[in-house]
Amino acid sequence: MNPLSNILAVGSYAILAAALAIVLPASTGLGAGAATLAGIGVFVAAGLVHWQLLRGHEFRQLGSEFAELSGLERELRAELSDTSRKLEMLASSVTALDAVTNREVLAEMRVLEEMLLKMERRRQNAETRSSGNAVAATGQILPPPAAARTATESAVPLQTVSAALEENRVDLYLQPIVSLPQRKTRFFEGYSRLRDAGGQVIKPAQYLSVAEQAGLISTIDNLLLLRCVQLVRRLHHRNRSAVIFCNISAHSLRDEDFFPQFVDFMEQNSDLAGSLIFEFSQETVRSNGEEEWAQLARLAARDYRFSIDRVADLTMSFDDLAARNFKFIKLSADSLSSRVDELGATLKSSDLKRVLRAHGIDLIAEKIEDETMMVELLDYELDYGQGFLFGEPRRSRGPEEIGRENAKPARHAMAG
Repeated sequence: MNPLSNILAVGSYAILAAALAIVLPASTGLGAGAATLAGIGVFVAAGLVHWQLLRGHEFRQLGSEFAELSGLERELRAELSDTSRKLEMLASSVTALDAVTNREVLAEMRVLEEMLLKMERRRQNAETRSSGNAVAATGQILPPPAAARTATESAVPLQTVSAALEENRVDLYLQPIVSLPQRKTRFFEGYSRLRDAGGQVIKPAQYLSVAEQAGLISTIDNLLLLRCVQLVRRLHHRNRSAVIFCNISAHSLRDEDFFPQFVDFMEQNSDLAGSLIFEFSQETVRSNGEEEWAQLARLAARDYRFSIDRVADLTMSFDDLAARNFKFIKLSADSLSSRVDELGATLKSSDLKRVLRAHGIDLIAEKIEDETMMVELLDYELDYGQGFLFGEPRRSRGPEEIGRENAKPARHAMAG
């Protein structure tokens, strides 16, 4: 009932009460005071009745609105339940799809690994047959000649290096690259390490010369590439992220059997472009021919970024590097602190950061070993730093270890 109706009703009750106060003395002989009291009583009674009717109407209206709200609440609950069920089904479908995709990708990576090792075995067998004396009667690969052993007395036998490759005992080690001056880990650089049959780590100084003499460097480098890709794919599958600098040597870049297939794979998995930065030495970049640049252009077209390290001088075209999607340049702490002016006849140390920034290239100082070195580099406005001061290389767990860890809860659940 609206306010106007209430006013009219009260007014009518007042008129009725006044009429009774006037009529009753004449018709019943009541005194004026008694008639007035009677009119007031009728007014009050009418008001109470009206108030009760009004409250009853409001209660009925509230009850109707409450019932309507209850109905809407039940509908909303039903819709939320249906939406939750659909989201669970969607999440299950996405998880299943991710699992299938992850298995397919890792299976393809395994095929690439096996292809790489088979190529190496065929190459070694061909060299063995052609030389006629590279293999002993037992079929084992002979160690380097005496002259080579003298130069590398601490080197492991070639047989140990070959066995490590044959049995896929190549590990990925990661070293952090931090932002400066905050020193927050932003990237990692990948390194390869071999293990002997007893699980002991074979340091690069122990196997590099032997592997290079036997032509195995390309195989080791290529396996490092695959390890980096495998790690990034595993992290993506677990909804985690990491950006890894992965070195590509001249041996790998010029491997006509392996590298084109590797580029094909990276093109098909371009979702990894934000997580992998391929790094080349300055010497490798300068010696690239049309075929090498064509392969790298395919990667750049998929938004893969590049880095250049082992810089001997700064007499290079930063325009050309930027156009080819080189986004990082690494200089050693020693070069930055003492002889930048010597590295480039036309580029002064005070201009280095300005020139790099103009080309969209970030500067990384590497081999920073202590705080003293860090202090000496403050004037260069470094973007990033790398070295033992921020962390030494640490081994990344392989997929077989991850698989064993994931299998433990399942075995416990079955046992329970």
